[in-house]
Amino acid sequence: MKGSMAVFVVVLYGQSFGTSSFAPPKSIDARLQGDLREVEEMDRDLARGQSLAQEGKYSQALNLLERSKARDPDNPIVWYWIGYCHENLGQKEAALSAYNQALHKNPKLVQAWWGKGSVLFTEKQYEEAYKAFEELMRQMPQHPLGYFYAGASLWMQKRQVEAIPLWEKAISLGFADSLKVLVWIGDAYWEADSFALAEKAYARAARSANSPAEALLGLGKARLAQNDPEGALPLLTQAETRLPEDPLPPYYKGLAYKRLGKLSEAQAAFQEALRRKPDHARSLYEMGLLSLAQNNIDEAQKYYEKLKTLSTRLAQQLLQEILNKR
Repeated sequence: MKGSMAVFVVVLYGQSFGTSSFAPPKSIDARLQGDLREVEEMDRDLARGQSLAQEGKYSQALNLLERSKARDPDNPIVWYWIGYCHENLGQKEAALSAYNQALHKNPKLVQAWWGKGSVLFTEKQYEEAYKAFEELMRQMPQHPLGYFYAGASLWMQKRQVEAIPLWEKAISLGFADSLKVLVWIGDAYWEADSFALAEKAYARAARSANSPAEALLGLGKARLAQNDPEGALPLLTQAETRLPEDPLPPYYKGLAYKRLGKLSEAQAAFQEALRRKPDHARSLYEMGLLSLAQNNIDEAQKYYEKLKTLSTRLAQQLLQEILNKR
C-alpha cells in the first residue's frame, strides 16, 4: 500500500535518539484485508475504487466510492475505503469521519480500527490512538501490529515502561523490525533508570549479525551508566563508525574517557561530537568543564556563551562552575 511515513524525535536525558519511523502505514497488510474482497466484488464501483486506491489513484477512487456509497450508505466497507483515500490525500478530518462511520456500521471491522488509530496517531492524539489499537489487539490477538502501535501510542504519552510488554508481545508474534523494537525497549528501561534491564534489551539486539548501530550505542551507554567505562568504549567506538553523523557516540565516548581520567581523549571526543553537531548542548557543557579543569576560564566562558541559547539549565550549571573557579 502506498502512503507517506511520519517521523518523530525521542529525547532522553537531553539526547536526541534520532528520527524513527513510528507512524503507521496507511493500510494494514493483506492478512487483515482478506475478508473485504467478497463484499467488494458484489459492487463494481466499490471493487474498482479499491483497486484504484491501492494503485495510489485516490481522487479517482473517491469518485467511484461515493457512487457506491450513494447506493448503499450502510455498507461499512465503502466507508473504510473512503477513509483510506482521504487519509492518503492528507484529509485527516474527513478520513477520521469515514472510519467512524464504518465502525458505526460494523464495530468489528478491524480495518477501520486500524485506519482510525493511524489517523489519530499521526495527528498526535495518542491517548485516543491507543484505544483504537487496543481494540485491534482485542479483535486480532495474534497479529503483532496492534501491540506494536499500542506500545508506540503509550511511548508518545511518556508511558515508556508500559509500552515494554506490548512490544515484547509484538516481537513474540513475529513483528518484522524486532531489532529496532528491542532498541526502543532498551530506551524505555533507560528512561526508567533500569540500566541492567536496558543493557539486556540492547544486547539482544546487538547479538544479531545485522544489528542496528543504535543497539551498540545503547549497550555502550548502559555499561557506562553501570560504571564500566572500559567495557563501554569499544561499543561506542563501533557505534561512532556506523553512525557517522550522530553526535551521541563520541559524546558518550568523551564521558567514558573522562570517567577513566583520560582528559585529552575526552576532549577530542567532545570536539568530534561538536564537529558533527555544533549546537550539541551537553558536549558544549563538558568542554566548558574540561576548560575549567585546565584553569582556562576564558575558554570556559566562551562555551557558556554558546550554551546560553541552547540549554538554560546546563548554562546555569556551567556558569556556577565558572564563578566557583574565579
